[in-house]
Amino acid sequence: MGGKVNRCLRWFVPDLGNTTFEKIVTTGVFIILLVMGSGLLLPQIHDDGPRPGHRVTANNASQLGRAIIVYCHAHNGSCPNKNTWCDDILDEAGTPKLFISPLDSEATKMEQAWPEKVSSYAFNATASELGKESWGRYPWLVILFESNLGWNGSGGLEEALGTLKAYDGKPIAVVLADGHVDLISSPEDLKSLMWKPKDVAPLANPGTIGE
Repeated sequence: MGGKVNRCLRWFVPDLGNTTFEKIVTTGVFIILLVMGSGLLLPQIHDDGPRPGHRVTANNASQLGRAIIVYCHAHNGSCPNKNTWCDDILDEAGTPKLFISPLDSEATKMEQAWPEKVSSYAFNATASELGKESWGRYPWLVILFESNLGWNGSGGLEEALGTLKAYDGKPIAVVLADGHVDLISSPEDLKSLMWKPKDVAPLANPGTIGE
């Protein structure tokens, strides 16, 4: 057995040596080479996807978007008021915790003192004014975005850009009228979204959103 090991080792290190010390040293080198080689052969794991906190905030935004659509259906297509939208959809949301992003440290602190009046998301004021019936014509219209405007906050691109700057490069969640959720991390990407209908021409064949 020793001869086989020695012959194998000599393939890697020709000058194996004859003394016990030399054999021990060479065996150690061989083991190190094996470990290093196995590391090179193992698959490299790259996690380029969203972090857990980002996944949670995207999920919260998605559920709030659905709550808004449920509210619209229950009110003959009328959207929640842009000044009271959090209060309006609280029943549809099911829990006030849904309004809080784990990435929003200020909202997380405030939750302990005033849990039902904290929100990390804002309603696109234009989407609220248009009404849900128009959303089918503009499936790429932003309806909800992560923001530091607080409870019942509403706004548009400028407010979203301000939030992105305050987040210092961390992505913010944006919900579109078709229910799609994006995590946006650059001002250029935010500006490329549809914040008002005039930004992009409507679809030739409007669809029905949320049904």
